[in-house]
Amino acid sequence: MVSGFRSWVGMGVSRGVLAAVVVAVVVVAVAGGLVGYYVTHPPTKTVTVTTSTATTVTTATTVTTATTVTTSTAVTTTTATTVTTSTTATVTTTAVTTVTTTPTTTTTVPSPSTVIVAEDSMWPESYFTDGGLFFGYPGWTDWAVYQYLVNINPILFEEYGIIEYEPGGLAVNWTVSSNGLVYTFYLRRGVLFSNGKDPWNCYTAWLWFYLSYYMSGNSSTWYYGVSIFNMTPVVFGPATMEWLNSTVTDWNNPPPAALALFENSTWPIYCKDKYTLVFNLTSPFPPFIATLAFNPIDDAAYILRHGGPGTPTSPNYYFQLHPPPGTGPYYIAEVVMNQYMVFKKNPYYWGRNLTPAEIAANPLNAPGYFDTIIIKYVLEDSSRLLDLTSGKAQIAFIPWADLALFNSSKWVIQTWKWSAITVQLDVNSHLWPLNCTDFRLAMYHAINVTQLIESAFYGYGEPMVGPEVPAYSNFSGYNFYDEGDYPPYQYNLTLALILLEKAAKECHFSVTLPNGTVINPGAPPLKPIEFQAFTGYGDWAVTGAQLVAADLEQIGIPIEIVTVTPDEWFTPYGGFQTNLQDINQIPPLTFNGPTVYAPDYLHPCDYWIAFVSNMSSWGNWDAWDNPRVDYDVLKACTTINITETWLYLKDAQKIVYEEGPYDWLVALTTQVGGSFVWPSYLTAIPDPTETGQTTVPIINTIYPTGLQPWPLIYR
Repeated sequence: MVSGFRSWVGMGVSRGVLAAVVVAVVVVAVAGGLVGYYVTHPPTKTVTVTTSTATTVTTATTVTTATTVTTSTAVTTTTATTVTTSTTATVTTTAVTTVTTTPTTTTTVPSPSTVIVAEDSMWPESYFTDGGLFFGYPGWTDWAVYQYLVNINPILFEEYGIIEYEPGGLAVNWTVSSNGLVYTFYLRRGVLFSNGKDPWNCYTAWLWFYLSYYMSGNSSTWYYGVSIFNMTPVVFGPATMEWLNSTVTDWNNPPPAALALFENSTWPIYCKDKYTLVFNLTSPFPPFIATLAFNPIDDAAYILRHGGPGTPTSPNYYFQLHPPPGTGPYYIAEVVMNQYMVFKKNPYYWGRNLTPAEIAANPLNAPGYFDTIIIKYVLEDSSRLLDLTSGKAQIAFIPWADLALFNSSKWVIQTWKWSAITVQLDVNSHLWPLNCTDFRLAMYHAINVTQLIESAFYGYGEPMVGPEVPAYSNFSGYNFYDEGDYPPYQYNLTLALILLEKAAKECHFSVTLPNGTVINPGAPPLKPIEFQAFTGYGDWAVTGAQLVAADLEQIGIPIEIVTVTPDEWFTPYGGFQTNLQDINQIPPLTFNGPTVYAPDYLHPCDYWIAFVSNMSSWGNWDAWDNPRVDYDVLKACTTINITETWLYLKDAQKIVYEEGPYDWLVALTTQVGGSFVWPSYLTAIPDPTETGQTTVPIINTIYPTGLQPWPLIYR
């Protein structure tokens, strides 16, 4: 596994004004019962649109009732800013047109044969680029196709912020030794992969983990960037794979020589028997269970039979068009690259006859309701919006600019109550004057985060204190979010100026305020500081950079905004040592880029390791390092005493808060750039791991509202 689940924005250029006009007149709401995650508003809404070009909008809307709710909308687009149908409204420069809509409602219960179409704004990044071992992001297949040894309880997490782990689709139980070093998993029996041929058992599990190790380049830190396994005795490479492929023809009954390899207990991952998988760690790592809830597993025997995974530098791309089977309730029936995927019910699914009570107890194992679900990649925001409102798609990713059009009880807007996605200001504290603590803190107190949330993120966020996020407010009975009970850095220009004056004297520079006052006259004037903003993922990064620049210029700090492509932004970054080596290529100021960060795994240690330690494999963008914090994080994440973990991280947070290596700005309450919307006659569970990308609702939890076996979650 490669650590650092990167959460791309993945949306095309927003056409908020055009889309607003179109939706205001063509939106036809569909009915259903109450459903979680939707914002209640009166059924009649008024939308005011201001544009700088002439726009003509006309519409004819027909509602046809069948086994599903169908709307037929005639829309002709003649230019980028003209949409023509039968009733005309014209918007001209500086003119304001107000359109009032009263949704027409039809209520039916969709049948299982109804085809559900979901439209995403991006094709999965890194889609099976590692030799068939990992689907990529967004994780359309998670739980639905590829299952886990461990599940998170999504109801407890979404409703109460309680992180509780339970057996996933691939295991029935596990035990942990008293010293925290040995994890023994008892695997689910009688499970087949969706090809109906390959069994799920310890032998295919063993193969999947060692294929992952090999594709990391046989790195000692192959597992989430931490060295928790002794890989010294392991000899696994092309010769081993070739031998296994020729030797094992029946993965239910491997020959004695292969069985001896699988059961070799000198290797850190081994089989005790056919259905018992053992992980032997070199030191306690309490997040281990959490990491397994982020490792979807596919058919390693299938990968081996079809050429193997390739090599770390030259992976086998066969699996992009021939996805490996999974054990979940759906399988990938068809793939057209960069267009769509078709998911159909898996006839071999082990849980197809689960009772409602069993599903309610573990909803991520739900067998699903609909026989066929199609996920399409549709880049244009306006196209997804029209498809959703016309009924061509039942689920679609809608950009922030247009979500307000769905603030009705007839629609569901996917949001998170307990956010784990952070947007932060990255500060290269190796560069002058950013290496002055008071200068950094002066900047943070000059930034109006409330305005930033409203203007750049359309209100979908809340100020936060880092490096932890609100999702950890109730973890094992402790509040791991803001252990020291510190407030977010407050917008306070008076305090900012006091700190700036101290920094100017300490670090020998002068600044001139907008009113002409010079702080620390006689010292060299402060030169403009570069703020690098990426483009191509909507407008929030550039807008945010402009807002931050305007705030900093209020206290005389000049900012130069430089725009770069996402590829250019990524170039210097890697693990801690890479970032340290490339520190002069890393910009003085930037947001945490196209990869606005979401969890690798739901455990408090994740962000501490990633953001502020020298163990970081991804996320400590500016290679900030403090020996005391490194010590605290290491001790916190290798003790099996949860109280000790909390105390170590509380000590570390005090240092981080006072030194301010980064400005933890916003915890987002949706995916970056927007969110998924669907009519309220459907319900679904959102991805509880909050991968931060445009992840669709979990496919096997899409049910007609009221027919889902678990309780609805209300916002």
